[in-house]
Amino acid sequence: MKKITSILAAFLLIFLSGAARLYAQTTITTTEEEYNYITKGYKVQFESGLDMKKGYILKDMGEWNLKYDNVSRGFAFKGLYRENDTVPCAIMAIYQKKNNGKTSISEYYCLPTMDATALWDRTMAQLNENYNQPNANQIYIGMIWSLMKLSAQAIVK
Repeated sequence: MKKITSILAAFLLIFLSGAARLYAQTTITTTEEEYNYITKGYKVQFESGLDMKKGYILKDMGEWNLKYDNVSRGFAFKGLYRENDTVPCAIMAIYQKKNNGKTSISEYYCLPTMDATALWDRTMAQLNENYNQPNANQIYIGMIWSLMKLSAQAIVK
């Protein structure tokens, strides 16, 4: 499992180096409120059919999945933008598990701006909590696969 975590961290850094170019052009920093919205609030909003958080826009960035014994695992990514901004203030990574066409979403992760060090520590703590799940290997492989695809997509643009 340490090997998988190391690989995940490497791919996350590769993705973030590309994203850092976007973030470097601005002074946007992910706030605690934005982090909490992505990791907790969006799920409540989505499941309750509530309106989008005032002052923000969500844009789809892509979704990629891998199949394991008829069960698909992967991530969908959404950029959280403050109104009138051209770069995201954070990226939402939604872990998805699909079985027989039915999706069950189990985790929402926040990929904050590079300078939001304390929030990165919280993201890593959230990943470490999931490390002890029986299907952690599939979650991490799905995340690595999805981040590679997202990174490749960012290069093309």
